[in-house]
Amino acid sequence: MCFSATASFTAGAVLLPLSLYYVKDTLSWNKSLIPLSLFPLIFAIQQIIEGLIWQSLESGMDARLPVYGFLFFSHLFWLFWVPFSARALENDERKKKLLFYCTLAGLAFGLSLTIPFYLYNNWFTVSIVNHSIYYETTLIYDAFISREFVYLIYTLIVIPPLLFSSFKMIKIFGLLIFLSIFATDYFFNYTFISVWCYFSAILSSYLFIMLHRSKTIALSKVANG
Repeated sequence: MCFSATASFTAGAVLLPLSLYYVKDTLSWNKSLIPLSLFPLIFAIQQIIEGLIWQSLESGMDARLPVYGFLFFSHLFWLFWVPFSARALENDERKKKLLFYCTLAGLAFGLSLTIPFYLYNNWFTVSIVNHSIYYETTLIYDAFISREFVYLIYTLIVIPPLLFSSFKMIKIFGLLIFLSIFATDYFFNYTFISVWCYFSAILSSYLFIMLHRSKTIALSKVANG
């Protein structure tokens, strides 16, 4: 599979208008779904940023500024936004409390991953490898634990809040993202970060179906008293 600036910009261009529509629509009927409805919008922005990285690398320009933006989302934002979004939907107080701690853990872990990138500009490099973008990063954990264990911690923060949601459609989305981890690791291990974010952006379009169905069900309940 060949990735490119065109692929990233196309994904962003398709997701962006649909995302804006569904965010606006969701505001009108269920504000607890707003954090989740923002997933495709944020992924669209992230893909547009990666498109800029592609252009910079291909033209020989400095890609550092857009890389900062991409790493903010990939190494920090999703770590706290996923459990935060799952918590916003929950009615079960025990789950809400657990997801609150997951959100804090995600924020703390994400900050520990990303702050060094902004303090030390030699802690990451970016290049094109086999038609994908390769983010080579240095982490503060490298001297203590393997990258595989870091990836495991990341996965344990972002996937369980979706898989153990009280809502079936959120569980399905979580399962899709979980399966994409294995597919990406198997076929694109060398450029995992870039490719997984791309696949996750595409998979986030499932949320449009979920939001539409949720609204239909909610309006039907209102109509039936």
